[in-house]
Amino acid sequence: MSGPDIKEYNPIIPGPNDFLAVSQGDFLTNFEQLYDAFSRNHVALDAVSSSGNHTNIELLQQQQGPQTSVGEISLYSKSVVNPTQTIDNLFLRYQGGSAAGTEVQMTTYQLYNQQNIQLGQTGLFTYLPGGLILYFGIINFSITNANTLYLNPFITKNLIAVNFCTLGTTPLLSPWVSVLSEREGLITTLIGHDFVAGIQYFYIVLGNT
Repeated sequence: MSGPDIKEYNPIIPGPNDFLAVSQGDFLTNFEQLYDAFSRNHVALDAVSSSGNHTNIELLQQQQGPQTSVGEISLYSKSVVNPTQTIDNLFLRYQGGSAAGTEVQMTTYQLYNQQNIQLGQTGLFTYLPGGLILYFGIINFSITNANTLYLNPFITKNLIAVNFCTLGTTPLLSPWVSVLSEREGLITTLIGHDFVAGIQYFYIVLGNT
């Protein structure tokens, strides 16, 4: 959670001997500061529904991975330098202290275009730790060849997760898919079913290689 503005927030208000009539203004300011701080990255506490839920998570950049004890993990961002740029990436450190806790880079700057995919589909892919491959992009099953979504490069052996989200502000039912293997031992294509004609969908497909 984002912290309150320390220029206005006073952590010692109200004091143990203060009269409410004296400290009321500062007391209300403190509550307002806490409310505003929580509203960043969260649904407001007085919202009609989903109050207090995360909307997104911000991680402060670390110079090095924080230590972890037994029974806890750390999730943090850290700069990674490559030949062309320096960019923040997401890291996870397993339990066991700084010596035993293994650091794993969860994201990477290498995003690759999916080559030789079809009309109606655009996409990128990247590799994740643990032999994972993540495909993502936009698909319009009404335009693609036989309602297909190609997983190019064709190196996915197992399908872990598939998710679709309507491109736009109007929610619609998401399609479901069946698997087509055009190369032995590899999942090359997903077939879309029960999609809305003419609608574009964001897609994310996670598999391993």
